[in-house]
Amino acid sequence: MKLTVRFYRSYPMDITAEHPALGHLGEDEKVMDLDISKTVVAGMHLWNVGEPGGLDVTPGGPDWPITKLYSYYRDALDLTANKICPILSAARKADMDVVHVASSRYAHKYPQYAKTGEKHGHPDPDNTLPKPDLSWRAEFYEDHYGPNVDKPMLDVVKNKLRISKVVEPEPDDSVVISAYQFTRLLRNRQVNTIIYTGYATNECLLFAGGGMEQMRNHFRLIAVRDATVALEHNNTALQQTNRDAAIRMIEHSFGYTCTTADLLKSLGEAAKGT
Repeated sequence: MKLTVRFYRSYPMDITAEHPALGHLGEDEKVMDLDISKTVVAGMHLWNVGEPGGLDVTPGGPDWPITKLYSYYRDALDLTANKICPILSAARKADMDVVHVASSRYAHKYPQYAKTGEKHGHPDPDNTLPKPDLSWRAEFYEDHYGPNVDKPMLDVVKNKLRISKVVEPEPDDSVVISAYQFTRLLRNRQVNTIIYTGYATNECLLFAGGGMEQMRNHFRLIAVRDATVALEHNNTALQQTNRDAAIRMIEHSFGYTCTTADLLKSLGEAAKGT
């Protein structure tokens, strides 16, 4: 499969310039040749925030202690339905494996995760460290997320939390919750490339279990840059500055990016054998 990808050339520096980075060659694109059998598409934390029957976003409602934090939810609803769902469907038609990177709070709701546990073990079998002192965490939560958050926030809504209905795992999909499981699964399938979609670009996609930070030294990584959205600040939201900065970080240090349109075209051609 041939896919157009973008990356950043962070060389050379120009010591005569106002800032040495002004000498960089900068963004570039190329057509990458991918082996379908060695590539997976991953959906990172495709939660059901704002969906009917999912996590409620009504101010003051029962789920508000957690959903008040996910200001990207409207963009996520749109992208999940109109970009990520078509990507996952096209991947399956092209015989590319689909992996859902979930969290321990809801992965057990899917039989695909039970299969992962049977084949690839517990999320972190080597975690033998003593339990940490978390006496500081209530203060951290109140400072960052508001008052009255005195336990892990997702416990409030864990019974409702699921993968979005429009991208629910199909029988042959996989569900993982950690880099350990994800790596074992991919090595077992002799995969060398992960194409990421999902949320949030500057948080989970990069830093959660099974995210790009943990996987980058072992696999070639590609993020679908218009099939993700970031956690923004009140002075970045309208321009989506945080998302753009995260995309730049990915292209600079983690791997490559592509567009939904280019990926769908490539997967469609692969499915037809062209």
